Amino acid sequence: MLRKIASLLLALFLSLSLPVHAGRSQPQAGTNSLPVLSRSELCFDRAGRMYQIDPLLLEAIARQESRFNPNATNTRSAGGSTDYGIMQVNSTHIPKLKRMGIIRQTDDLFKPCLNIQIGAWILAQHFRTCGVNWNCLGSYNAGFDKSRDNTRENYADIIYNNYRTLSRERRNIALH
Repeated sequence: MLRKIASLLLALFLSLSLPVHAGRSQPQAGTNSLPVLSRSELCFDRAGRMYQIDPLLLEAIARQESRFNPNATNTRSAGGSTDYGIMQVNSTHIPKLKRMGIIRQTDDLFKPCLNIQIGAWILAQHFRTCGVNWNCLGSYNAGFDKSRDNTRENYADIIYNNYRTLSRERRNIALH
């Protein structure tokens, strides 16, 4: 558990200190251009900077929540709610998002960059509520109820493994 906490804190620190293109695709040999980032990578980077969350951690969540599918919908959520988009933003957030002027209609949650920003905002709110730790990260999926502690831990383990896998993939890209 301490190793997970240390890894999360290190990831948070590194996300604040690395340039946007760190660990991404490298330029072609013989060119002076910077690596080209995909649109979704830019969205994760922007959201990560805005909410001081490692973009790769956000990607690890998106991988679990939707397999990076911006049109994903899950109607089997607890309590009869629905999850939308790449970060699977839960419908319980829709009234507040509308009041704040973030979205006008539910379909706005299928805009990938907006959905990633909203997911990062939700996670940042959770971190402010229960601290930057893996159990709190698990609340992104399982909520805060004490009876869901095991579910939060299981979700955090999945995200941790996704994070490690994505990190290895990025290192392999950078080495080639």
